[in-house]
Amino acid sequence: LVLPEALTVSRKGDVYVADIGAFAGQQSRVVKVDFITGIATVVSGGGNLLIPAAVAVESENTLLIADAASFAGGPFDLILRINISDGSQTVLTAGNLLKRPVSVGVATNGSIFAGNNETNQHLL
Repeated sequence: LVLPEALTVSRKGDVYVADIGAFAGQQSRVVKVDFITGIATVVSGGGNLLIPAAVAVESENTLLIADAASFAGGPFDLILRINISDGSQTVLTAGNLLKRPVSVGVATNGSIFAGNNETNQHLL
């Protein structure tokens, strides 16, 4: 890890860490640390993330990432859904809909909330 920014823990005990390596000249990423083995693997990264400011477990197989890209002059701000099994990504929101997301969470009914420095917004 270069600059760990946020973390969340799944029901199985796996830890997901948002690492904003871009500030240190590295690639930003989200890393999973397996509860049983302690082995760390990259779940999302490789240039797909700029400033992963927050991470939340949506379900056993999906993770949400708030990427506050505009802090680093990125083209837009994102809330991403990552399929943990195959690594596929879906953009839930981008651009002017949510400025600089710094938090993301999932309610017990499945509603997704994201917060920024200006307002809290209900996304889905």
